[in-house]
Amino acid sequence: MELLIKRIIAHFIDSVLVGIPSFVFNLIFSIFRVLLSILPFMGWLNQPFWRFQLTSTVFFVIYEIIALTVFKTTIGKSLMRLKVRTVDLPSSNFRLVLRSLFKALFTNMFFWVFSLISLLIILTQDAKSSLHDRLARTEVYNVD
Repeated sequence: MELLIKRIIAHFIDSVLVGIPSFVFNLIFSIFRVLLSILPFMGWLNQPFWRFQLTSTVFFVIYEIIALTVFKTTIGKSLMRLKVRTVDLPSSNFRLVLRSLFKALFTNMFFWVFSLISLLIILTQDAKSSLHDRLARTEVYNVD
């Protein structure tokens, strides 16, 4: 249970760290909204919710891919003394990228069912691996 709480806190920290530049980007982007609304296929970007959701997801994927492939941890995980590793092979950057893509998709507001399934897996089976960890064959562990 301690690992689950650490993972939740780490994800919250990482979300805030990604949310702030996303917000700033969207603020700047909204200045150019009038210019973009002229283009017919860019009209959906005028909706602030979609724009923030899209940029947050893209920023999160970039942030997590860079952090995991270089350091095997994110800032939030590092503060909680957690790291990510592949389960059965020597460290594979492809699996870490895959994990980041699955995690971004599953934590996206539109796919909240996957977040619930992931939480149930962690609570009932193993706190080291959630749904995105199982699909990418990775696990989160405590650094001692």
